[in-house]
Amino acid sequence: MIADGGVPEFDPVEMVQLDKPGWTIERLTAAFDALTAEGVLASAQKLLCPVQTCGRPISVEDIAAHRCPHCTTDFRTIEDPEAIARVVYRHAEPLSRDLQWAVVIHGMNTYGPWQEEFSWRLALKLRYSAPVLIHKYGIVRFGVLFRFRHRDLVQALGVRLSRSIALAAATGRTRPPDVILHSFGTLLFAKLLDDPTFTELRFGRVVLAGSIVRPDHAWRRHMDAGRIEAVLNHCGSRDHIVDLAAFAIPDTGPSGRLGIADAAVLNVRAEGYDHSTFFENRGLDESLAPGGLWDRFLRIPLNALETARMDGTPARAWRPLPPPLRRIALTAVLLLACLAAGLAGCGILWLVGHTLG
Repeated sequence: MIADGGVPEFDPVEMVQLDKPGWTIERLTAAFDALTAEGVLASAQKLLCPVQTCGRPISVEDIAAHRCPHCTTDFRTIEDPEAIARVVYRHAEPLSRDLQWAVVIHGMNTYGPWQEEFSWRLALKLRYSAPVLIHKYGIVRFGVLFRFRHRDLVQALGVRLSRSIALAAATGRTRPPDVILHSFGTLLFAKLLDDPTFTELRFGRVVLAGSIVRPDHAWRRHMDAGRIEAVLNHCGSRDHIVDLAAFAIPDTGPSGRLGIADAAVLNVRAEGYDHSTFFENRGLDESLAPGGLWDRFLRIPLNALETARMDGTPARAWRPLPPPLRRIALTAVLLLACLAAGLAGCGILWLVGHTLG
């Protein structure tokens, strides 16, 4: 009840009236005082209407106006006009965090139409303005097979994020952005964090969906260094695309299905989800709904995140392909890619010749 932030205020007098076994004013007060000493709670004074038949909370302004806003009694007309002061206990830290702004990065074989849908839904959900930076790098197919292409894309991403974070700070949005990533975008972000060129970049919460980052990737070191705040790895039980990626794309693994072994990462498995479900209507409806997984992960303050009920699941066992097998798999993929490109080129030449002929 205290850890999940479901109750904003604890009043021992009111709680005793719930008639729970063992609950007395003395015991509750002692327990709350202990939590106050630990910094979990903070004590405060609650003012109540002095009218015996009312007794509801009033403010300092109500006392100055000599009138209760609930029962409308003029305090000057009663025998004992002094407000009743009662000690209550409230959370020492905020119960919710605001999302100042976010970055979304799509996968490799798409222009990421879900990014616009996510941005629109987020705007509808929030009661305040939270800009969403949509990073697009175009459709990348054969380039994902080569590390040099990864480096180029990471450099472009780092440059844009550096500029965007500086612009956001200049407009008063000084808190690091939260990041929502899909598929190949998860790999680019993981490599960005490992790139010594961009060690000054800081981020808030990180959501991985359809992740192809290796399950043994170390995220804790980036948290300890203050680079990221927390990581949610949203896995799909039917996401077999990530297994195929592990055969062909360097530095990848099926963490989007098996989970991430680093204990600092929260793995949550979505039953029946495939590689794209997260950003279809079903996935966005479930994740962004009040109390949905992404809603809670992005909203709950860091001090309460570890104890919040997020239905986490342990990562499953994984062993990377031995280097010889990986080289064989990569060679086969490259040969197939060359064959496909050759057939496509022949088809184009035939079409051009047939048209001109």
